[in-house]
Amino acid sequence: MKKKIKILRISNLPTINRSGQGKAAFELSQSKFFNTTLFSPFINRKFDSYLELKNLNYFYFPNIVFPKNCSNLIKIYFSTRRLISILIASINLIFNKKIYFNDLVHIHHIFYFLPALILKILGSKIIITIHGSDIKKIERSFLLRNLLKIFDRVLCVSQKQYKILSNFISKKKLYFIGNGVDIKFFKPIMSYYDRKKIILSVGNLRWQKNYKLLIEAFSIIHNNNNDWKLVICGEGPDRDEIQELIKTKELGNNVFLKGYLNQKAIKKLMQSSRIFVISSRIEGFPKALLEAAACGCPCVSTNVGECHYFLNKIGYIAKNNKYDLAKKILKLMNSTSLSSSKSLKSVKRANLFSWNKYIRLHRNIYDNLL
Repeated sequence: MKKKIKILRISNLPTINRSGQGKAAFELSQSKFFNTTLFSPFINRKFDSYLELKNLNYFYFPNIVFPKNCSNLIKIYFSTRRLISILIASINLIFNKKIYFNDLVHIHHIFYFLPALILKILGSKIIITIHGSDIKKIERSFLLRNLLKIFDRVLCVSQKQYKILSNFISKKKLYFIGNGVDIKFFKPIMSYYDRKKIILSVGNLRWQKNYKLLIEAFSIIHNNNNDWKLVICGEGPDRDEIQELIKTKELGNNVFLKGYLNQKAIKKLMQSSRIFVISSRIEGFPKALLEAAACGCPCVSTNVGECHYFLNKIGYIAKNNKYDLAKKILKLMNSTSLSSSKSLKSVKRANLFSWNKYIRLHRNIYDNLL
């Protein structure tokens, strides 16, 4: 039997209320193929708690949130606070004996680079995964672009990220890894024709998800389809603005902000909704898209991240404007036979992205590096 690779993994992880964050790191950490020492930022257990995890260790990492529409002076102040918090968190990790004596180090955010670099000096191989909107920070930062060159492997979740990163990182160390979905958990339980007239979207209420665009598109749809509902699952800093837009558009009886829901509740909605929509400005390879497709939801998305790649021939890609987004959603709303066909194709497509395949891909990358 092949010897288990000893891995130090540093990442945010799923919590009871935020079951989607850090899901890839969670699946890798729980795999029987690896001997993992897992570190994650400490959370306030009064408000949230981690899912059941093994080998979990905490480090203090305060989340410094930037105010919206702030002045340059305020940005400098908050950037300085964030840098200090990163430095303190990194020092705490460096002085923790548990991070040493591993075969390799895999971090899942650029903020955790300092412990990785220290361990590289001491002989460890180091890997980083670039998720979601991190690529924008890297594109704008000379320091981060050059910092990535030090890593032995750089993994990314979308072909667009790969193309950008290949401009300054050797393709020999750069890998596209996509994302995964639990196809045993997320699966259809009813015919498309038995589903409710619900348009569903899942994600944090923040500017990247662009829910204002989705509500504007739904407002167009609603004029002639007032028996349909729009349900948005997630929480975040843009809730008040989104709620105000719902009020202004007089959609209070048809648009519902559900807040954070656990995985079982989200799965139930995905299994009973007729359409799933992503209206984002920025994405990598969104897990929610995979999960909705696995549950049999026909999907519509803006052209972000790997959405175009995944939805090819099974869903629709919309331009980043309310009219085209409404038009693509209406295609599915107006033809149950078309939507039923897309539903079946979505399940088949999602089944190609199981977590088992995702873990095997990482195992090959680790083995080849060592």
